[in-house]
Amino acid sequence: MPLSSTALSGIGNHDAGVASALLNSTQQVGGSLGTALLNTIFTTAVASFVAANGTSPVAQAHGAIHGYNVAFTASAVLFGIAGLLTVLFIRKPAEMVDEHGNAISAEEREALPAGV
Repeated sequence: MPLSSTALSGIGNHDAGVASALLNSTQQVGGSLGTALLNTIFTTAVASFVAANGTSPVAQAHGAIHGYNVAFTASAVLFGIAGLLTVLFIRKPAEMVDEHGNAISAEEREALPAGV
C-alpha cells in the first residue's frame, strides 16, 4: 500500500487509471524477471561449483548451499540498489505559488489547465 500510494501521489484524476495500470504491470513484470534472474544465478553457481568439485552427493549438497548463498547475496545487492534509487528518485513535489506568492492547494492545482 505505501508503494502504491507513493507511486500514485501527485497524479491527476484524469491519469490515475493509466498510472495504476503501469504500476501493476511493472510489479508483475518485475516479479517474473526477478525470479527468473535469481533462478539463473542459482543454477549457474551450483553448476560451476559441482563442475569444480566433482559430482559426489556431498559436493552436490555443498553446491546447492553455495548457489543459495550466491543468489541471496545477489538479491541483497539488487535490493540495496533499488532502495538507493528509491531514495534518490522520490522527491517532494515543488510547491506551486500564484503571482502573489501564496501557495496553491492541490484542489486548485487540479483545476489549472494542462501544461500550466
